[in-house]
Amino acid sequence: MIKAWTELNDTEKKVYVRLQEAYAGMLDHADHHLGRLFDALSQLGVRDNTIIMVVSDNGASQEGLQHGVTNTDRYRNFNPETVEEMAKHLDAIGSPATDPLYPMGWSLVGNTPFKKWKQDTHLGGNTDPFIVSWPAKIKDAGGVRGQYHHLVDVVPTILEAAALPAPQSVNGVTQMPLHGISMAYTFTEASAKTRKKAQYYEMLGSRAIWANGWSAVAWHKKGMPWEEDKWELYHTDVDFAQVKDLAATSPEKLKEMVALWNVEAKKYNVLPLDDRRYERAADPGRPVAAIAKKSYTVYPGTSILHPLAAPQLLGIDHTITAHVEIPERGAEGVLACSGGEFGGWTLFLKMENSATSIITLRSKSML
Repeated sequence: MIKAWTELNDTEKKVYVRLQEAYAGMLDHADHHLGRLFDALSQLGVRDNTIIMVVSDNGASQEGLQHGVTNTDRYRNFNPETVEEMAKHLDAIGSPATDPLYPMGWSLVGNTPFKKWKQDTHLGGNTDPFIVSWPAKIKDAGGVRGQYHHLVDVVPTILEAAALPAPQSVNGVTQMPLHGISMAYTFTEASAKTRKKAQYYEMLGSRAIWANGWSAVAWHKKGMPWEEDKWELYHTDVDFAQVKDLAATSPEKLKEMVALWNVEAKKYNVLPLDDRRYERAADPGRPVAAIAKKSYTVYPGTSILHPLAAPQLLGIDHTITAHVEIPERGAEGVLACSGGEFGGWTLFLKMENSATSIITLRSKSML
């Protein structure tokens, strides 16, 4: 249950406001630097024939939970911060010392008028502004388009605009057919009928399907039987915000939409459904860039390795032992680490009373 603003105490209000200010500041920062990019393109004389697309990756996030966070790793490890903890570091929120996220109440504001949020397949989880600028082709700057499209349509759009075919093979690997369709027709035909016929959605077991102005959606709770999920039905051409559920009054239409979801899910390899979250990230069978081998050699001067290119230790009990030569004057410092300021581990040497201790760290990694 999300409290109304009037029900928050003074400390909660201070923390909530500061977290949302940090988010607003991030948007302002991005806007400023996008402006620098556009100015540079203009100075180079290529701005008019450069396609620029700006979109967010999902609806506003629920991952800040009730009160928000200053360290999202605390959320991922089921150890959220208290308001009192965050109130002690208000001035640091938004600085490199924090990795903040706003409270769920702000998420609802950001997703209005849609239901739910990121990680869900209701419109609050996947409906975003999509801004396209191409002065040489799009003449009504600031114009609005109402056709239905999805992120999978971006690549086909760029290929059509550039008059390029979709690659059949990359480095000898046969490519799957593109899943989307081009939306380039909307650039010059503002009122054209939507050419897209259907679009499926699936996220952590929740499902949705859009087709010809109708949508069906099922919210899934982890661990619950799939057949117990309740499907909702909306005529989104006339009910844009998915307010009036027509599942009870239009059962045949709902049956048709659910059947279409199953067709699309099979076609695009969505099945079998999997509602695991962090278990999927820690799955040792998940493809990674690191080559499985008994030992890794890392030389001085090596740049930081991405975790997926480093030895895979996540969720695995392990022992790290360092063999080092200590000069007579002693030494201290980091020998190995994984993660960063907000979570992870460090193996280091520490000077104590002019004597150097060699510390062997045995750790169980967190997500």
